[in-house]
Amino acid sequence: MNKDTKSKSRKHGLSPKQKQTEVEKIREYLDEGEDILVVSRPQRIVPGGSLITPNIIFAINKKLIIRNPTMFGLRENVEYFHYSKIINIKHEQGHFSSILVITAPGMGTSARPPKGSAPWGRSEDGMIDGIPREDAVTILKIVMRKSAKLSGAGYE
Repeated sequence: MNKDTKSKSRKHGLSPKQKQTEVEKIREYLDEGEDILVVSRPQRIVPGGSLITPNIIFAINKKLIIRNPTMFGLRENVEYFHYSKIINIKHEQGHFSSILVITAPGMGTSARPPKGSAPWGRSEDGMIDGIPREDAVTILKIVMRKSAKLSGAGYE
């Protein structure tokens, strides 16, 4: 990793040490032979970001995992979506950050927030807000390629 890439990744994302710490928190959800391709955390001080406990998004070679820490990190929800089950993914580019909107069967119930908390979904869509643009584009491409490969559509 060259000096420019290293400083850019720290400015807009997680450091390698932070990524490793986050990977350890979801290790039990990984199956044998799964590789982590991207680890991303929404930016804290942008529209859509979470100051205290932002979601962490993991693009794995077989699925997408979203770890949502709650109650100041004392609890967490972990949801995972196999690429074969993701119907659609959309990237919404904002001025400061990006949004990924994911559509998958059953997401309408899993995306419903507990009473009194902020929403993370839009009916059948799950929305992840405040993602660094570069990470959002990379995750979008991974999901599109993996979903197309599994469905036989052959996305390039």
